[in-house]
Amino acid sequence: MIAGDRPGWHYVWPRDAATGATALKQAGLVTQAFWVTSFLAGVDFDSVARFNPNEEPVPGRSVAGDASGWIWLAEREFGMAPLHTGLRGGWRGRQDYGENASGDLLGNAIAAGVPAHQIKRLFLSPRGLVREQGGDELDSSAAWAATVFPQPKLRDAVRRTLLAMTGESTRYGIPPIEGWTPGEVWTAPTAWSAWALTELGDTSTADRLLGELHRAETPQGTLPERVDATDGHPTSTTPLAWSHAFAILALRARYPG
Repeated sequence: MIAGDRPGWHYVWPRDAATGATALKQAGLVTQAFWVTSFLAGVDFDSVARFNPNEEPVPGRSVAGDASGWIWLAEREFGMAPLHTGLRGGWRGRQDYGENASGDLLGNAIAAGVPAHQIKRLFLSPRGLVREQGGDELDSSAAWAATVFPQPKLRDAVRRTLLAMTGESTRYGIPPIEGWTPGEVWTAPTAWSAWALTELGDTSTADRLLGELHRAETPQGTLPERVDATDGHPTSTTPLAWSHAFAILALRARYPG
């Protein structure tokens, strides 16, 4: 499963593909989900961040600190032999999903299964969970600890983080991290925050985010990676697999059955 149908994005990123496989399976497309997961089981995620559809590594992007966690997620969904589970980790000093910084970052720690007490020690501030130790910018990837990589001991911190971030949401959603590019919001973080808030019992805020996500759709009903916060026009790859996968998972959580 490629991330997006445009130059530079028509590659397989483990995070996009693994979430896509999970969404496909939950939507009843089990065969397609199994194909995607089988592909992921064969890649060397510790060498590069992305791959061609023939499994060849694509240079040019630093190794992602969350890759092993996403592959573990897809394998767990199918009850596969834990080909990568024993390697879940390697998160320190690497880029996260934002791909604009390297270090010890919140999303990577959650995906790697770092224990809750250690995540709190590294990333918990009075306002919630921040992207970097010692920083003050809240990170919406905190939502993953209530959904794809559940850590019950982090639920209160996740709720506080997301409520703070969604309190400043736009008509078209939220940015992934506080202080991100001004005037730009991301659809995948909007969707995964809605999913997490549903799991945490705050359905009113989840519904508001889902409404904002709906406004961010193109006239064709597809989701861009990012949109302009003032008028909702796409500012990046459209459609993006990751955004659609999280939208499916959020909607299935909000409207089970």
